[in-house]
Amino acid sequence: MTIDPITASLIIAGVGAVSGIGGALTTTLITKRADERQHYRTLAIQAALAQWQFTTDIAKLLMQQGNTVELTRSFDVILIQKLKLMEMVAGERLDAKATALRIRELATFAETLAKDTTQKIDDKV
Repeated sequence: MTIDPITASLIIAGVGAVSGIGGALTTTLITKRADERQHYRTLAIQAALAQWQFTTDIAKLLMQQGNTVELTRSFDVILIQKLKLMEMVAGERLDAKATALRIRELATFAETLAKDTTQKIDDKV
């Protein structure tokens, strides 16, 4: 069976169009996902900065009133906690029970990280 040149050209054009559209869709999906991840990272950094600013403002206010203040979490611990929270939000479908469990795990993780960080700083001093 032979294919005339016009039919062959149409088949080749069709295959090229399908592969071109497939490649474009794949690239679009990959770019969309990368942009989404970057957006979540940006939100995490902004949330960590806001929490750190709030914490330090309260500490300054308490110190002005003559109270002794000990910051329990360093900025890096807060940042890691916010990044993990955004990872949780971005990574899976959220339902109330699973989310509550993950948030408790995240709180435990952050407390452990804060304690270990404080211990290592105290050990160096």
